[in-house]
Amino acid sequence: MRGRETKFVIDRMYQKLAKWLRILGYDTLCEPDFVDQDFIRAAKAENRVLVTRDEQLAHRARKLEIKVITVDAPTIEERLAFLAKEELIDLVFP
Repeated sequence: MRGRETKFVIDRMYQKLAKWLRILGYDTLCEPDFVDQDFIRAAKAENRVLVTRDEQLAHRARKLEIKVITVDAPTIEERLAFLAKEELIDLVFP
């Protein structure tokens, strides 16, 4: 799933990560007014990877066969590195 074709929906806790994914050229949805069901709906309907640290949200999404990445890293650099390690992003500017 590596490449700029990967689309993300980012939990509101990670707005800064969403900003950096957009800078890197990724289609990234992060709405501060979303509730859990909105994240799940967007991920399912638009085939997006859900990025969160909320274990309950992750569990519900996985039950619906949504690709979920749980990131529990303290810095933006570590969060981006984690996504790169998972082969979801390339840390190269387009």
